[in-house]
Amino acid sequence: MGVISSALLKWYQSAVWAQGNAHGGAIDTAAAITSGAMNNVFPNVTNAQRIAGLTDYRKVWFRNENADDYTTVKGWIQANTPATNDAVWIVLAGSKSTTSTPVQLTQATMAFTAASTAVTGIGTSFLTELAVGEEVFNGTDDTEAASVRIASIESDTALTLSATYGGTTNATAQGYVAGADQCTFVQPDAIDHADALVLGSLAQNGSRGIWVKRVVDAGGLDGYDNNSFTLRVEDS
Repeated sequence: MGVISSALLKWYQSAVWAQGNAHGGAIDTAAAITSGAMNNVFPNVTNAQRIAGLTDYRKVWFRNENADDYTTVKGWIQANTPATNDAVWIVLAGSKSTTSTPVQLTQATMAFTAASTAVTGIGTSFLTELAVGEEVFNGTDDTEAASVRIASIESDTALTLSATYGGTTNATAQGYVAGADQCTFVQPDAIDHADALVLGSLAQNGSRGIWVKRVVDAGGLDGYDNNSFTLRVEDS
């Protein structure tokens, strides 16, 4: 790793930022997130939402704008919310996923095999469109209910699932990524935590997405002024 300026390590919104099922997508480099600014990720929780409970999602993007590579990068929750009735969780994100709507991948041909953890593709973009922790499925024959979590992505044309695929075998299927609400989110609190997100190596203008899930407990205590959380990304 060369000389890295923290001023050139930046956070951005995703392409569809409005809250809802379609929130997510790729990075929006015209919409920087200002660290420490009020409501820079989530809006205020209304009193009605506090009483009823709330689960919502935001996909944020971390980008290295240094000329040198930022290597062996990991991400974690440095400080969770001080409020007693809510908390945040995180998981890695690719460029296609949305909050709760399955999205067709660019890959026109993906091979899913029942009882196998291997998924391959032709002319695919696994490394950018998907991320470890997201879920994929054979959208030609199956529904989102068949989606399985990605354990590793070996290349743009090969990935490994965390469990055997229970859906339909199809060597020429259309692949889909499930909504973020299907993911298993984690709360790593240190760079050496077993669940710390592995962002890998980021070349100049390379970026990685992170889904953040906020859960507000139903009927919790009165609202908390200036509630906050801190995500930290650092080379390991």
